[in-house]
Amino acid sequence: MREYLDAGHPGPARFSSALAPVLRSVIEELSSIALVRGVQLRLVGTCSAIMPVPESRLRLALQYLVATVIEAQSVGGKVMLLLTEGPAGAVLRGEGEPGFREPFGPTAISRRVKLEIASRVVENAGASLVFGDVGPARFVLRIPRRPA
Repeated sequence: MREYLDAGHPGPARFSSALAPVLRSVIEELSSIALVRGVQLRLVGTCSAIMPVPESRLRLALQYLVATVIEAQSVGGKVMLLLTEGPAGAVLRGEGEPGFREPFGPTAISRRVKLEIASRVVENAGASLVFGDVGPARFVLRIPRRPA
């Protein structure tokens, strides 16, 4: 509960974090979990997006997002993270294998809480987060370009 409440408070302006290096670090950390679960994890692309959020909060949000996609996969599943940048800003797309249904129970509730925390962190930093029609196995994070 504390994480959810803390996620609602944007960090001081002096605390900004570059998305790409934090995401790469999170992928490195979670690659061992993916390997144990028999899931292929791949990050493609980069961007120069800076988010007005302390690195620790951005890391937590990205860990929750990526871990949820990994957990939603069956053995042999694939998770692709695509990071792009355009005139409007940066986009991170996370996609897992379709067709997996999220089980009900305490694990599903915990997963939903983590996704709410991740949503709150990124939305309070000015980004938007949308989940696909296959639940947590697909998401799109849009980070608008900040004026210089």
